[in-house]
Amino acid sequence: MNKMPEHMPEEAVLGIDIGSVSVDIVLLNSEGNIIYGTYTRHHGQPDKILSEQLREVEKRHIIRMGAATGSGAKRLEKLTGIHAVNEVVAQVEAAKAFYPHVRAIIDVGG
Repeated sequence: MNKMPEHMPEEAVLGIDIGSVSVDIVLLNSEGNIIYGTYTRHHGQPDKILSEQLREVEKRHIIRMGAATGSGAKRLEKLTGIHAVNEVVAQVEAAKAFYPHVRAIIDVGG
Protein backbone atom coordinates (compact mmCIF):
# COMPACT_ATOMS: atom_id res chain seq x y z
CA MET A 1 0.00 0.00 0.00
CA ASN A 2 1.30 3.47 -0.93
CA LYS A 3 1.67 5.96 1.89
CA MET A 4 0.60 9.56 1.43
CA PRO A 5 3.48 11.99 1.79
CA GLU A 6 3.43 13.84 5.11
CA HIS A 7 3.69 17.20 3.40
CA MET A 8 2.22 17.83 -0.03
CA PRO A 9 4.15 20.56 -1.88
CA GLU A 10 2.20 23.80 -2.12
CA GLU A 11 1.79 25.50 -5.50
CA ALA A 12 3.25 28.99 -5.70
CA VAL A 13 4.16 31.91 -7.92
CA LEU A 14 7.83 32.85 -7.71
CA GLY A 15 9.28 36.35 -7.65
CA ILE A 16 13.04 36.93 -7.79
CA ASP A 17 14.92 40.18 -7.32
CA ILE A 18 18.54 39.63 -8.28
CA GLY A 19 20.39 42.84 -7.59
CA SER A 20 23.86 44.21 -7.08
CA VAL A 21 23.89 43.34 -3.36
CA SER A 22 21.29 40.66 -2.69
CA VAL A 23 19.11 37.91 -4.05
CA ASP A 24 15.54 38.14 -2.81
CA ILE A 25 12.81 35.58 -3.28
CA VAL A 26 9.09 35.77 -2.58
CA LEU A 27 6.40 33.15 -3.10
CA LEU A 28 2.70 33.86 -3.44
CA ASN A 29 -0.02 31.26 -3.00
CA SER A 30 -3.03 30.93 -5.29
CA GLU A 31 -4.85 33.68 -3.34
CA GLY A 32 -1.95 36.09 -3.85
CA ASN A 33 -0.78 35.94 -0.23
CA ILE A 34 2.92 35.94 0.59
CA ILE A 35 3.84 32.50 1.91
CA TYR A 36 7.64 32.81 1.86
CA GLY A 37 10.21 35.54 1.52
CA THR A 38 13.96 35.83 1.90
CA TYR A 39 16.67 38.46 1.52
CA THR A 40 20.24 37.18 1.16
CA ARG A 41 23.36 39.25 0.53
CA HIS A 42 25.28 37.47 -2.23
CA HIS A 43 28.79 38.91 -1.71
CA GLY A 44 29.48 38.82 -5.45
CA GLN A 45 28.07 35.32 -5.99
CA PRO A 46 24.45 35.86 -7.04
CA ASP A 47 24.23 32.66 -9.11
CA LYS A 48 25.42 30.49 -6.20
CA ILE A 49 23.03 32.10 -3.72
CA LEU A 50 20.09 31.92 -6.14
CA SER A 51 20.75 28.24 -6.82
CA GLU A 52 20.87 27.46 -3.09
CA GLN A 53 17.66 29.38 -2.44
CA LEU A 54 15.79 27.75 -5.31
CA ARG A 55 16.82 24.25 -4.20
CA GLU A 56 15.30 24.97 -0.77
CA VAL A 57 12.11 26.45 -2.25
CA GLU A 58 11.60 23.47 -4.57
CA LYS A 59 11.64 21.07 -1.60
CA ARG A 60 8.36 22.52 -0.32
CA HIS A 61 6.70 24.21 -3.28
CA ILE A 62 5.68 23.56 -6.86
CA ILE A 63 6.46 26.67 -8.87
CA ARG A 64 3.74 27.36 -11.46
CA MET A 65 5.08 30.64 -12.85
CA GLY A 66 7.51 33.35 -11.97
CA ALA A 67 9.21 36.58 -12.85
CA ALA A 68 12.50 38.27 -12.06
CA THR A 69 13.54 41.85 -11.56
CA GLY A 70 16.76 43.66 -10.69
CA SER A 71 20.10 44.10 -12.37
CA GLY A 72 20.41 40.35 -13.05
CA ALA A 73 16.89 39.78 -14.36
CA LYS A 74 17.66 39.95 -18.09
CA ARG A 75 20.59 37.55 -17.70
CA LEU A 76 18.39 35.18 -15.70
CA GLU A 77 15.72 35.43 -18.41
CA LYS A 78 18.25 34.39 -21.07
CA LEU A 79 19.51 31.48 -18.96
CA THR A 80 16.21 30.10 -17.69
CA GLY A 81 13.35 31.62 -19.65
CA ILE A 82 11.84 33.24 -16.55
CA HIS A 83 10.14 36.52 -17.44
CA ALA A 84 12.16 39.68 -16.65
CA VAL A 85 10.14 42.65 -15.39
CA ASN A 86 11.30 46.26 -15.06
CA GLU A 87 11.92 47.10 -11.38
CA VAL A 88 9.79 50.24 -11.38
CA VAL A 89 6.86 48.44 -12.97
CA ALA A 90 7.16 45.61 -10.42
CA GLN A 91 7.28 48.06 -7.49
CA VAL A 92 4.25 50.00 -8.69
CA GLU A 93 2.18 46.85 -9.27
CA ALA A 94 3.13 45.39 -5.87
CA ALA A 95 2.27 48.64 -4.10
CA LYS A 96 -1.11 48.81 -5.86
CA ALA A 97 -1.88 45.21 -4.87
CA PHE A 98 -0.68 45.22 -1.27
CA TYR A 99 -0.86 48.89 -0.26
CA PRO A 100 -3.41 50.64 -2.50
CA HIS A 101 -3.38 53.78 -0.30
CA VAL A 102 0.35 54.41 -0.98
CA ARG A 103 1.07 57.36 -3.27
CA ALA A 104 4.88 57.33 -3.42
CA ILE A 105 7.63 54.71 -3.57
CA ILE A 106 11.32 55.37 -2.89
CA ASP A 107 13.78 52.86 -4.29
CA VAL A 108 17.23 53.27 -2.77
CA GLY A 109 18.70 50.19 -4.42
CA GLY A 110 21.89 48.31 -3.42
